[in-house]
Amino acid sequence: MSLFLFFYFLCVRFQALSLFSHTFVIFFSRHFVFYFLLSLIRHVSLSLFLFLTLSLLLYSLSCTFLLSVSLSLSIYLSFICISLTPFLFLSHSRSLSFSLPPPAIY
Repeated sequence: MSLFLFFYFLCVRFQALSLFSHTFVIFFSRHFVFYFLLSLIRHVSLSLFLFLTLSLLLYSLSCTFLLSVSLSLSIYLSFICISLTPFLFLSHSRSLSFSLPPPAIY
């Protein structure tokens, strides 16, 4: 449990870092690698933060730690699948529109 709380507070620290990363992105927006790393840190820390918050909430409601982690993992994965479905559809439709030949001009 102490290791779990350590990761939770580490994610809280990364969330505080991600608030300041937007100001750095304004100055370093031309460097794609730097922008990619900052956005990756921000998204991973946010997803871990949400997952660990949900786990702690379920742990406080239930009696076993493994049950709360498994429940929060299943809820979190279903949330990710639901939230990614429109993006996958949009990227698929964009790839289809780019694969079509341009209209003929007469």
